[in-house]
Amino acid sequence: MESKDDDKFEKKSSREEKLSFQNDEISKPNGPRDPIKKPSSRKKNKYDQAFSHIKPFKEPNCEEFMRKKKEKEIEDKLKKKKKKKTSIDPIAFKSTIDPYFDPAGSKRQLHARKMAKKITRGMKKN
Repeated sequence: MESKDDDKFEKKSSREEKLSFQNDEISKPNGPRDPIKKPSSRKKNKYDQAFSHIKPFKEPNCEEFMRKKKEKEIEDKLKKKKKKKTSIDPIAFKSTIDPYFDPAGSKRQLHARKMAKKITRGMKKN
């Protein structure tokens, strides 16, 4: 049974002849070395599983946390106070200036109307 299947894949000459001394010698490595074990860079638990890279959560000190929170609130209040309130230029409410007769005035009016639009949008949100 085996001979028919084996004949297709294996040559008869390879079965009969043994490897010579020279072939055996060539197949050996020139400088055999023992495998080097590298120590793991991560700590392991009792089941020899590496811990994840995520550091464990530490609960913050309540006093320190509350102090930082108050400082942040004070800074936010100061920032709000520092905001400059812009007033709308009265030229924005006047009738449209023709750019042919007064190009600088029409440009100023256009800019004032855009700023008025931004200011009114900000008021609606608050």
